[in-house]
Amino acid sequence: MSSIASSLAAPPSERRRHRRTPVGLRVRVHFLGRTIPATAELTDVSPAGCYVRGVAAPGQAKLALGFVGRKDRVCLAAGQVLRVDPDGFAVKINRANSAFMDFVADITDYASFEAA
Repeated sequence: MSSIASSLAAPPSERRRHRRTPVGLRVRVHFLGRTIPATAELTDVSPAGCYVRGVAAPGQAKLALGFVGRKDRVCLAAGQVLRVDPDGFAVKINRANSAFMDFVADITDYASFEAA
């Protein structure tokens, strides 16, 4: 097999620095250049990235997403689409407010506790 064919057959290496935690949460997604936001599902999240499904995303699009968390805190994050799949898209988070980071920390701690 040629080196090109073998590299295509090999699974992609894992480049994530943080483990993703499953959430299943409804979010509003705002794509740069579009005037109307979309409602989608945040399926998993980490401090550095997330996966969103239920809405089509242009590749490499810049976006912001938000939702209302505990105690009515508005959780906001901004990033860029890294990969588009048939079911959704992966996002690299570049910025997030403290409410978003607190939410991620809380669910990550809970998931770690549940796994123990």
